[in-house]
Amino acid sequence: MPSAPRPELAGSRAILLGTSEFHESLPDVPAALNSLHMMRELLTGPLCGWPADQVETLANQTAADGPMYKLNALFKETPGVLLVYYVGHGLPTHAGGLCLALSDTRNVPDTLTHADLQLDWLQRTMGSSGAALKILILDCCFSGIATGLLSAALPITPRRGVYTLTASHALENARYETEGDRPLTQFTKALAAVVNEGVPGAPETLTFHDIVPVLRRRLLAAFMPDPQARAEGDAHMFGFARNAAPVGPVRDLPGEVSQLRTEVEQLRDEVALLRRELRRAQPVAGEQGQVATGQSGPLSPPADRTDLKIVVIGGFGAGKTTFISAVSDIPPLATEARMTTAGAGEDDLFGMPDKTTLTTGRDYGRVDLPADLRLHLFAPPGATRYWSFWDDLVAGAHAAVVLLDVRRLADSFASLDYAERRGLPFVVAVNAFDGRQRYSLEQVREALDVPVGVPMLACDARVRTDVRQVLVESLEAALKSATARLAYPSPGPRTGGLMLARTFSPRKFSPRKEDGPDAPSSSAPQRAPSVVLEGVSSS
Repeated sequence: MPSAPRPELAGSRAILLGTSEFHESLPDVPAALNSLHMMRELLTGPLCGWPADQVETLANQTAADGPMYKLNALFKETPGVLLVYYVGHGLPTHAGGLCLALSDTRNVPDTLTHADLQLDWLQRTMGSSGAALKILILDCCFSGIATGLLSAALPITPRRGVYTLTASHALENARYETEGDRPLTQFTKALAAVVNEGVPGAPETLTFHDIVPVLRRRLLAAFMPDPQARAEGDAHMFGFARNAAPVGPVRDLPGEVSQLRTEVEQLRDEVALLRRELRRAQPVAGEQGQVATGQSGPLSPPADRTDLKIVVIGGFGAGKTTFISAVSDIPPLATEARMTTAGAGEDDLFGMPDKTTLTTGRDYGRVDLPADLRLHLFAPPGATRYWSFWDDLVAGAHAAVVLLDVRRLADSFASLDYAERRGLPFVVAVNAFDGRQRYSLEQVREALDVPVGVPMLACDARVRTDVRQVLVESLEAALKSATARLAYPSPGPRTGGLMLARTFSPRKFSPRKEDGPDAPSSSAPQRAPSVVLEGVSSS
């Protein structure tokens, strides 16, 4: 079927870059070239409807080919929609950035130069473009770095904005096929499948708001990396493709956008209030004598009482609110809000059909233990759009409990990485939502690559005795950590943050030659399941 003209694409341009052949220390990736062609076919096909002469394809460029000059010229000539797609190897830099490998790029961070295609250069150059809408799609390792940096580099235009879609987290390998007549990268393959199959019940025109939740479910169900998305302005409402599936009722998109903006303003007010409470809070006994309690007004604990702060972290719907409510000696302070249709594109309810509320600020509870020991329990929101809260709530914590939901195993990776990167002593609690443990702790430990020295317990977050046992284990972990710091003092204060791209070590995550930086589907990704858990298979 020929594609219908799309007047809104007048003055627009899509630039597709792909690198599959490498001259230096990087392995070739035939799937990258196939995915580059698939993306062109998708955009110029009947569903997306881009005119072929508005889609530029740059394959296997070297620095001598001058790809940056070409990109700069094309960006300046584009007043409409500017879509940039890259597939190939992604290499982290020492500065916390990302290099999009060309054919002559070397896999040595110290040798990366201005002649290599750097993400920050790409962002700045796109930012200088007069395009009304900017879309960046990255299918490479560590591509999630872009979702944390793009908003600062690409100013929001009054009309549209910026949309970023990446194949993985900032510390995660992308995946690709190595067998078959036409091997593909898993991300681009899934994206094309979602568009070609359509989204039943969605509007006639699919936006990123419609596509990305289905894309995430598809990839996570196959234990592929979790794609990341970030929208600035109303860029997520761009009509990406015609819906190939039966459409649903017409949505009130302006009304949904207005409701989302209202929720954002309310969230900002809650954040400001929370920060004021934390600043006013009187520190209690703890590391360097400071622990933020989240309570306003002075606190004067008795001299013979020890106050400790424990944070409970986990993915969206892992059971953190239930965990604190089950054990708190006081009525827990919760910031639960009812979920609305406006959050349908952000809050993935896969595996949680009965969930109707979510935490929007933080949960707080208190537990008094023998020997005049008082625990202050905090839980930040699990929904990804509230992750900016985590640093404030975790500040001053003595230990953490990472609560796992085996129904959504991939959501656990970010929480585990966060606890490790903050330097927090922590324990892992595997929550039994239906009252039974589906998998052995050994299976879960192996699937999530949890170090042997990290305590792991099975628990039911609804049962007080189970939760108390988890807290006791967390106290023991905190004690061991404090003892180790006394014996081997750190040269400086612990640092860390939710923006993983700020502090990760490129050397630690440098790819091996035999695997390639974009790990093929036959090898395990960073923190990916590596065992079969009753229908949860490795990749």
